[in-house]
Order: sequence, then C-alpha cells, then structure tokens
Amino acid sequence: MTARRKFVAAAVVLFFAGVAVCAQNPKHESQLKTVRGVVLDKSENPVAAGVVFLKNVRTNQVRSNCTLKRTA
Repeated sequence: MTARRKFVAAAVVLFFAGVAVCAQNPKHESQLKTVRGVVLDKSENPVAAGVVFLKNVRTNQVRSNCTLKRTA
C-alpha cells in the first residue's frame, strides 16, 4: 500500500509541476527594461539634469523621462 501511495503522490507532484510549466507564457514576461547612459549636450559634455525621450520602435510609443544629477 505504501508503494501505491508513493506512486500517487509522485503523479500528483508531476501533474502540478506540468501545470505550472504550462502556465508560464513567454508573452506575459515582464515588460520592464533598464536603460543606462549619460546625457550629453551638443559639445558632448555631460549634463547634470535633463529630459530624455525614449521611443519604442515596435509600437512607436514615446516616453519622456527626467534625469537627475548623479551624486556618486
């Protein structure tokens, strides 16, 4: 009887593991990305603070972000 219980328990665990794997759809991955860089003026000097426009080339959506003075 214990062998049968172990088999049923293993089958249940494998079933739920399979359900969890199938539930992870790659289309629902996090849409957050990190952008790092330096804001430069026309003479290529670093700017303390400014506005940066980021364009998503897939959706043509433009977002503006304000940069802050870096105190490292």
